[in-house]
Amino acid sequence: VQPHPHPKKNAPMPESPIPKFSQAPITYVLLVLSILGYLLGMAPPSWRQPFLFFPITLDGFVWPAVWHYWLATNEYWRIITPTFLHWSAVHIIFNGLALVDFGGRLERQLPRMAYLGLFLFTAIVSNFGQFTFVPRVDFGGISGALFGYFGCILAIQWLAPKSALRLPLVFVLFSLGMLAAGIMGLLDKVIGPMANGAHLTGLAAGFVYGCFIALFLKKRLESAAIKP
Repeated sequence: VQPHPHPKKNAPMPESPIPKFSQAPITYVLLVLSILGYLLGMAPPSWRQPFLFFPITLDGFVWPAVWHYWLATNEYWRIITPTFLHWSAVHIIFNGLALVDFGGRLERQLPRMAYLGLFLFTAIVSNFGQFTFVPRVDFGGISGALFGYFGCILAIQWLAPKSALRLPLVFVLFSLGMLAAGIMGLLDKVIGPMANGAHLTGLAAGFVYGCFIALFLKKRLESAAIKP
């Protein structure tokens, strides 16, 4: 009988798919804010009205009215707060799981400020994108930023292949499949009306952001490789 080999003392432990709070504090704060946004969605409409992109429903050419309202009231927080509003249990559970997965991968590999910048950039761009494609104010969800995370990882995976930021092919196909299913309206009865404008613009914004991050990671990896 051969003895069971002892593991090497210095062998690295495999990284858990669920990060600890100390590894991804920003991601977990975003998760808590999203849960609060879901609870707010169950409250009377007047409670969540201050967090919508615009306080009332508009018809026709809406952007001038939006800009004039923001300039008059300084309620600029509305460009980001719809990101945290969620309208159903399925909505928050699905987005929460994706946030911990994609966000945990990114926050463990990127500088904290770069990760926070990624969230803010993709969230704001996707909110503007959704309102541009469908000029209604009753939209919300962090999925626009999540597709931004997805686009960022794809860009890094492509431009800095030596980086640890990689997604299994099944994740890539699943995410693209969800995007296509949303555009075709196949998920509306399960999750509710999909914010396809936010998903598409968030994906594009994240990919562009990821291209810049990839250049930084590539230089850092090359510098580490030439050290004696």
